[in-house]
Amino acid sequence: MKNNQQRMVWALEVCERSRMRPTPIRQKILEFLADRRVPTSLEVVMREGVQGKCSETTAYRTLMLLKELQIIRQVSFPKKTSYFVLNIPGESSHFLVCQSCREVTELPVSESARELDREISASRGYSQIYHDLEFFGICPACQKQPARARCPNAPLSNPLVSKTQTVTNGVKY
Repeated sequence: MKNNQQRMVWALEVCERSRMRPTPIRQKILEFLADRRVPTSLEVVMREGVQGKCSETTAYRTLMLLKELQIIRQVSFPKKTSYFVLNIPGESSHFLVCQSCREVTELPVSESARELDREISASRGYSQIYHDLEFFGICPACQKQPARARCPNAPLSNPLVSKTQTVTNGVKY
């Protein structure tokens, strides 16, 4: 398994081979993804990766370009939210996903899973085999919340109002 710096070097090499110009935003997104081992949503990329340095449209288009060049891959979880992770050749991933808060945790890839990748590669002639495996459940923090609060399908009393509200002079914002 490659470290963060090796992951970044690989991504930049693929960009160079693809003749993709390394703009500051592209580089910032790649650095952010190289430092993370778990799939990341566009929302998190915007909030923590580029921190207001570009529009959401620009970030999304950058992610789609990187996906098209196979530098990243898109991992889809329930609720139609897309997550993105570097597409390091031959590097498989296992994730544990909370169905309530959507926290994604990386799980270690077992030796038996690596052996299966090697077996498939040898028997079918494929190279750069990888797989993504997701397990879903409710994390310990969400289990401590009342069932209604953590139920992903429970309607809010007013679905247009967010869970966190500011109250000033008796008016909710």
